[in-house]
Amino acid sequence: VLGGAGSSGSAAIMLGKALGATVIATASNAEKAAFCRGLGADHVGIHTEQPIHKAVRELTGGTGAQVVYD
Repeated sequence: VLGGAGSSGSAAIMLGKALGATVIATASNAEKAAFCRGLGADHVGIHTEQPIHKAVRELTGGTGAQVVYD
């Protein structure tokens, strides 16, 4: 979920968790990352600190994401 702390991103995190998905969200800072975790995100990458594509590859064992919400 790109921009997990926004209104539609927040809904996507909750929907993904309700459907049983492992949710990887992005945020721009630590405060927003904590908010995403509070919504249920399993992993949160701060896009200003690490390229998101690298973080997703690491978290998924190199397979990448099955669904991307932007």
